[in-house]
Amino acid sequence: MPRHEHLPLLRLPETLERRKTGYPGPTPWRGSGYGGQVRRQVEAAIQTQQQNRPAQFIDPSLILRVRMQGMLLEPDWEALGLTLLSSDDDRNIILFSSQGDLTAFLQRLDAYDGPIPDGQQGRRYEGFVTRIENIGTLEPRDRLGMRIREAGFTEATDLQNDEVYTVDIELWDFGTRLARERKARQIEDFITGQNDEVFDVYLGPSITLMRVRARGQTLRPLLSVPEVAFIDLPPVPDIEAADLVQMELDDAPEILPPDENAPVIGVLDSGVNDHPFLEGAILERLAFPAELGTADVWGHGTRVGGAALYGDLRDRLGEVRIQPVGRLVSAKVVGNNGRFYERRTLPTQMRETIIRLRQDYGCRIFVMSLGDVRARNEPGRVGPWAATLDELARELDVMIFVSTGNRAPRSGMAVEQGITHYPGYLLEPANRLCEPAGAANIVTVGSLANGTGLGARHELDAHVRPITGALEPSPFSRAGPGAGGIRKPDFVDVGGTMVFDAPSASLQWAPHIPEAGIITLNHEYLRQLITSGTGTSYAAPILANKAAALLRLFPHASANLIRALLAGAASVPEECEARLRGMDAADKMRICGNGLVDVLRAAYSDDHRVVLYAEDRLAINHFAVYRVPIPQEFQTNGRRTIRVSLAFDPPVRRTRAEYIGTKLNFRLLRGCPAQEVFAHFRARTADEGDPPDVPNRFRCDLKPGPQSRDGHTLQTAAQTFVQDTTNYGDEYYLVVRCAGGWAEEQEVDQRFAVVVELEHQPAVQLYARLRQRVRV
Repeated sequence: MPRHEHLPLLRLPETLERRKTGYPGPTPWRGSGYGGQVRRQVEAAIQTQQQNRPAQFIDPSLILRVRMQGMLLEPDWEALGLTLLSSDDDRNIILFSSQGDLTAFLQRLDAYDGPIPDGQQGRRYEGFVTRIENIGTLEPRDRLGMRIREAGFTEATDLQNDEVYTVDIELWDFGTRLARERKARQIEDFITGQNDEVFDVYLGPSITLMRVRARGQTLRPLLSVPEVAFIDLPPVPDIEAADLVQMELDDAPEILPPDENAPVIGVLDSGVNDHPFLEGAILERLAFPAELGTADVWGHGTRVGGAALYGDLRDRLGEVRIQPVGRLVSAKVVGNNGRFYERRTLPTQMRETIIRLRQDYGCRIFVMSLGDVRARNEPGRVGPWAATLDELARELDVMIFVSTGNRAPRSGMAVEQGITHYPGYLLEPANRLCEPAGAANIVTVGSLANGTGLGARHELDAHVRPITGALEPSPFSRAGPGAGGIRKPDFVDVGGTMVFDAPSASLQWAPHIPEAGIITLNHEYLRQLITSGTGTSYAAPILANKAAALLRLFPHASANLIRALLAGAASVPEECEARLRGMDAADKMRICGNGLVDVLRAAYSDDHRVVLYAEDRLAINHFAVYRVPIPQEFQTNGRRTIRVSLAFDPPVRRTRAEYIGTKLNFRLLRGCPAQEVFAHFRARTADEGDPPDVPNRFRCDLKPGPQSRDGHTLQTAAQTFVQDTTNYGDEYYLVVRCAGGWAEEQEVDQRFAVVVELEHQPAVQLYARLRQRVRV
């Protein structure tokens, strides 16, 4: 089949302010005296903090926990001199006052209880005060992080006086970088003054994190410092080491060197060792920090690196010669014991590593098949690690591929449920994404099975039972959603499977059963050339391999464009759909995301299938309109599909219930002129009245619909036509809208990429006609 380059999607010149929608909801009724009730709650919160505050941290700062009804009213709180630190889906907000001055707030409470002004129907500040349900403060136990709580610490007193703990101390994003730095220094002085240690201090755009080793008697007072958000145990990586699979070097295909301009892939893992398949492909081996050394003793990084450069070698070892898709930089961030470096915070390691690889080696693709096995974030929440990756992806315009993490679904007496309860257990709360897979701007990858996992030796063995067939969800793959409810994983790719082994009463996988895994490189090639592996750790680099193939064709493409092309070429395999039959669309998305990527569809247009694309920026609260040419051949003659994919990289803040700071969405209209499209979506003055309506027949019914896709950082939707659509004309209009959230005051615009695919039956020639119209 002929392959063609993709075509540009043309934007109309006007860019107008968008019409805002939404309704704040009714104002609750409270009655007289409610202001005094809230005042007493505030006074009690202040008294509690003053009593609990350590003597070494005497300053006027205060923190309040407020339960709101309806709107959070952030501008009102800021006008009162209070900073919103955190919010959640239950309408709880955390407020901070650096000077402890609540005078203006208390005056509003008093005014509410005062007489109703003449000519005014309601009480003064009624819309503000009555939305406050209650006010309290944070207790020391509220600052214990999720990992330390999972370890059994539920109260501050569980930290024993002389017991030594290595922990991360995270500060709220309560002020300027200088203010956060001063507070971190004050905490550091306190810790070292107690003869305990501070290993590392990370000061990021919004995250402040300290890695310390201290006794319980030193840590307990810090749980009452207002600026301290959490004290938690450090992350632990989710990696395993093993090998099998026999192949001699003499039997291997010829290995061609990578192209000189091949994309650079950074693998952040346990290191990458020398290997005949990597000769000429490794640009550099680094370690962060250097004292880790660069050798891959643990074995995980070499396997991941092999998958990033070659994909699943099972598909390629029969070829005469093979070539890696890119060049590789190994960044060792995990020690020889399979643990993270104790004396660095993960945000410090991530920022130092990714910036170095981007600046010194031009790395645009990063693979991080690591996850924190102890992180049990609340649904929709992420930790500092994920937020740091989101910041870096946005700042550096890079793609970071992260695995969802693995979980053995059943063990012990319940091990048979690995078969009988599949695939239902994939949606269990314990199967939520590992940190940092919930991040919004990264590419999160779940796993599909490569087959049953059974070899020829199991043909007559009733004691070994498969769980999956090919391209069904892997039994160990974790499920979304991600930060702020964002759809995760983004994609799935092949990562292997598990089988039930009756004699050992356990679930088995590669390398013990090599057929259950993908084939990749062994870190000790002199002993064994290749090995097998099972896990989402391999699905992530296999997808990164496809992204590198795209970047080789589009070397100047933004990360958003590559993400949008991947989404436009992804679909959930029929085998997967069949196995998940009975689940609703939302649950399927939590397991499979947008599906499995067909890299040829992402890379090329065909005679009957044309991809148009645009990379652009939009001012906050504005919209743009793109002209989508619809040739005569696409308006009739049977079944045809139009698909739109959008990717953007918003600012993030992990302490907000609304994790991302801006939102983009799209609408596809047909049958109406461009001026009516602009008139409907633009902002209007009060004198202009309501906007002209767009009848539903002019709105393309793309699936999934707006309620399911709007706000996600990676969106794709399609509509298939079978009827004649000639009446709707030869031009459709794609509207992309940018809505400002909490970042509205700090961001000027938002960059994005959009991809439109038109596909007809193979006999219909679309490409030549569309190329002519686009170039006219």
